[in-house]
Amino acid sequence: VAELIARQYQMLVAAGKQADASALADKWIQSNPKDTTLRFQIANDLLAKKDYREAALRYKEIVAIQPLNFGALNNLAWVLHELKDVSAMSYAEKAYAIAPNNAEVLDTFGWLLHNRGDSARALTLLKQSVSIAPTNIDARMHLAKVLMGAGDKAASRKELEAVLQLGENSPLKTEAQRLLLSL
Repeated sequence: VAELIARQYQMLVAAGKQADASALADKWIQSNPKDTTLRFQIANDLLAKKDYREAALRYKEIVAIQPLNFGALNNLAWVLHELKDVSAMSYAEKAYAIAPNNAEVLDTFGWLLHNRGDSARALTLLKQSVSIAPTNIDARMHLAKVLMGAGDKAASRKELEAVLQLGENSPLKTEAQRLLLSL
């Protein structure tokens, strides 16, 4: 049933009926306080809209209900990183401890490590992420940047070229082209 409610919510949002979607969500969450399916859908929608503050609140609700939900922990780490919140790393570490072979978790944890100055460990994790999910252009872009910082221009070029091939309609395409020109 929760999946059907999440789909109905999604359809209402897609139809531009945000008030109806919010009313549905409020009613469902109030009558099903331990269910996280719709909460996750809402949090992911907020993440996609780059409403990081609200997304963080929603992911924290999920983690309070399901402390081992690595997807929520991972996404919470990402939005907190975007908000420049130092607690982001602790959530990334928890997600990694639970799901050390998940490509998205590896990407997030690797990128946060890089931003913290641990590029050697970040490189290992990002390479692993890309090997698991070779079409993940975010992970490839992160890997390209870490490789560039390490002075490995050839490997960085390879990753940036993959971003260009995979990211037809991605905003990362412009960034990849710019970085290629700087190599």
